[in-house]
Amino acid sequence: MVVNITLSVFTQTVFTFIGLNLLVAATGRSNLWGPAIAGAPVAIAAVAGFYTFQRLGMFRLFGSIISRCSKDPKWTAMLGKGGDIDQTVRRVYSDRGSILMCVFCEMASWFVGAVEVWIALCALGIPGGFPQAIVLEGVAQGVRSAMFFVPGALGIQEGGYVVVGRLLGIPEEMGLALALIRRVRELAFGIPGLIAWQIIEGSRAWKNTTSRIASQADAVVAETMVTKLP
Repeated sequence: MVVNITLSVFTQTVFTFIGLNLLVAATGRSNLWGPAIAGAPVAIAAVAGFYTFQRLGMFRLFGSIISRCSKDPKWTAMLGKGGDIDQTVRRVYSDRGSILMCVFCEMASWFVGAVEVWIALCALGIPGGFPQAIVLEGVAQGVRSAMFFVPGALGIQEGGYVVVGRLLGIPEEMGLALALIRRVRELAFGIPGLIAWQIIEGSRAWKNTTSRIASQADAVVAETMVTKLP
């Protein structure tokens, strides 16, 4: 999961940079080159720093810090497990073929998101081609990632579509409609996932509770039998 997140952030940075380039080409706003050129190295440096931190033993370091802050044996055991996770992470990165395939699939997924925006543009009757869809999706996703501390990027994604859409000549209400269409897709996948998660966790909790009650009942019966013995 850590490796996948790292590659996802890297590919999203590349995809957002492609969107910014297309935005400059479509609008002729050369003043946007400054933020794009300045932001790309910062984003890539952040990803490279996170990758280097993983290679140096990120989980072992975290385990060491936690074990020093807490004397609980469960936390102390994380020190050894952290080293095992670090070795696993290094082994995953050493499989270059799988890493390249993952990068390809991640990049393809961003372009698939742009295809969704393109379909929405056509459905709303907004003139524009696939490059405009890449601009909308790339820049909006970049803004959303930059504002990760906002839960669900509520309002951030919508604002990104409105602002970028205005630069592309798309009316504000149409830009907002595009953002809401994207939200519907997220809800269509997210809500069933949350429901399935609650069902799984609820079933697990029910089984644990039933098992605990049965164990307590057996203990009470055994204690009762012992007390009745002469």
